[in-house]
Amino acid sequence: MTDQVPDLKLPESSQSNAIALMQNSNLDLNTHRHDGPLGLLYHKLIVDDIYENLLSFEDSIKQVEEWLQESSIPNKINIHRAIDLLKNDKQNNYDDKNKISVEELLPRITNIVKDYDISGRDLFLTVLGEIVELGACSQGRTTRLLSFYIPART
Repeated sequence: MTDQVPDLKLPESSQSNAIALMQNSNLDLNTHRHDGPLGLLYHKLIVDDIYENLLSFEDSIKQVEEWLQESSIPNKINIHRAIDLLKNDKQNNYDDKNKISVEELLPRITNIVKDYDISGRDLFLTVLGEIVELGACSQGRTTRLLSFYIPART
């Protein structure tokens, strides 16, 4: 699987661990164990993203809020809280360990999720809600979002 992410400047074991982490829907709860390698993997993947189709961060938030209104997820409290965190606690939207901005990552994800059906969107919303439960710090935010983005891109 590592041959899908060529030329990463990671030891083979770190590269494999980063890819395995993101492809496993049951993420390791120790977010900080993966500081660094996930950023390298992310920056390698974004090279092929289509920039002209990306919404702004603010418009991405609005899109996510629309999906949440359409969703049949029974308990939306944590998803609302996560959206509020991303909108109102912006100083924690930059992950300095992985060099990733949530404000750059979220538009990339909404560009992918917009083509999903309601069940795919609900899965994304569930992952978003996990930010509140599993890590609202900068690295927790990016790790949860990357758990959705990386498998969609590899």
